[in-house]
Amino acid sequence: MPYHRRTGAAAGEETQPPGIGAHVDITPNHALTVAKEHLPSPDYKYSRFAAINVWRALSKPPHDCPLAVCDGRSVPADAGVFNGIGFVDKIPDLDNVEAPDEMGPGGHIFTYDPRLRWYYFSDQTRDEALLFKLFDSARTEGWRCPHAAFYDTTRPDANTRESYEIRTVCYWK
Repeated sequence: MPYHRRTGAAAGEETQPPGIGAHVDITPNHALTVAKEHLPSPDYKYSRFAAINVWRALSKPPHDCPLAVCDGRSVPADAGVFNGIGFVDKIPDLDNVEAPDEMGPGGHIFTYDPRLRWYYFSDQTRDEALLFKLFDSARTEGWRCPHAAFYDTTRPDANTRESYEIRTVCYWK
């Protein structure tokens, strides 16, 4: 799935705003569903899969809202709170929305934890791409990478961030 993002994007535009707040876009349960949906053929056999995000800046550096990624090796296995995704044709009455099903589509959000090691890329150029795991079925050290955009007010020379990301699935035989 491709996503075109831009700082200041508003409702009705083709671009989306950067994803603020530490998160992983896919839960283990939903990752299994996504992996099955994207198989090259129904009978394709694999031993392992990983959901990978490919992120690329389109704007000149430095960025007003850079991407920060967390070293997945610093993330405890039980960290994160389920954040369900609902797909609707129009915004529902928010007083009558059903609780999301944790087996359905969603991701995880993260709160401050001093054990997490974060890095950011304010000067990333158009010819650099960042790849990071959203989920790895091996579930060994570093099997997911929380990430977030944040407003960097320390750079008065910052350019409006524009970026592109594609979520992919890789399979091991």
